[in-house]
Amino acid sequence: ISNKKSIDFTKTNKLNEKYYLMYCSHVFEHIPRKNLDGFLKLIYKGLVPNGTIRIQVPDAGAIYNAYLTKNYDFFNIYSSRLPKDFDDDWKLEYLLLFLVATAKVAEPFDLTYYKTIQNNSRTMNMSDFFDWLLDGVEENTSDGQQHVNWFDYEKLKLQLKKSGFSEVYLSGFGQSRHAPMKQIPLFDG
Repeated sequence: ISNKKSIDFTKTNKLNEKYYLMYCSHVFEHIPRKNLDGFLKLIYKGLVPNGTIRIQVPDAGAIYNAYLTKNYDFFNIYSSRLPKDFDDDWKLEYLLLFLVATAKVAEPFDLTYYKTIQNNSRTMNMSDFFDWLLDGVEENTSDGQQHVNWFDYEKLKLQLKKSGFSEVYLSGFGQSRHAPMKQIPLFDG
């Protein structure tokens, strides 16, 4: 792909060109909820008519189900993020926060909060639970590395439709209606 460009969306409110294809891999979960509408409108305006954006995000449904079923294997890839000598009883809660509301893992360990996470996971639906986890998380860090938003297909579809996108469909690894976006490992690497 010869016209591949990286764009820092925090430093622009208008794209200088129109694009036929855009690709955002693990970007959306770093966009604060209050900035999401503006971010999506910027993308929509930056596409030519019938242009396409392909989006990859951590699947909130998979995260939620792994947490509820205590699937430690799902979270194992992130275990290196655990503080040394972290209490195993709260490991899943810590890793859940790391994936959904990264800023909250930097806060001092609070046993009451971790117990509340366990309780709320049983009494709230997934959307309310993840929104609750993100309560108070309004910004990202200056390097943009924290997760400050969550998505599943339905939430993302609703947001995209609200921003003007006419067709939204679920894709997967190595899948796209556009040949350039099927190139592994350029995409889905």
